[in-house]
Amino acid sequence: MSNEIPIGAILCGGEAKRLGGIDKAAIEIDGATLASRAVDLLRPHCEELIALTGRRESFPVDGVPVVRDRFPGRGPLSGLDAAFRSRPGRTIFLLAVDLCAVPVSVASRLIDALRERPDAPAILPRTQALVQPVFALYRPGLADEVESRIEAGRPLSMRELAELGHAVDVPYQPGVFAGVNLPEDLARLSHRGK
Repeated sequence: MSNEIPIGAILCGGEAKRLGGIDKAAIEIDGATLASRAVDLLRPHCEELIALTGRRESFPVDGVPVVRDRFPGRGPLSGLDAAFRSRPGRTIFLLAVDLCAVPVSVASRLIDALRERPDAPAILPRTQALVQPVFALYRPGLADEVESRIEAGRPLSMRELAELGHAVDVPYQPGVFAGVNLPEDLARLSHRGK
């Protein structure tokens, strides 16, 4: 469908073990939480926003409901499954909460590709050789495949799922898809632009 408007789904259910178990969504960089940055990135392109999690009860931005994983502990794929099941028949614009350096222009390019490629089950950005599966659009035709593999105990990895989609080349910028996983990642972001 050429006029489909996606549901924005923010992945925020990880345990952040390498960061001492802190809540990544509540991390503040330059006066804004990662949660609010994710909302600002997705909101212009999405009809509704939801937060995907295996453990949290609320999201640090008002008006964004929490959707719990049906298969906790199985990573981002479980979050995508939860998004598909909570919003049946809808395209999902998936975003990991800690990808806070992605420019708005990349989101716009993915939305344009969604309209241009109605046959593609997924639309993902690619910079040089890197395809990013946790900042991507997934059409509902993938929902049953994702669910059946998780239930059978042989889930697709996010990288394998990405191979089913259409990659959109976006301009390379250092760190554009760098997440916040280690204390040094936090330090890097805190000193960005200073």
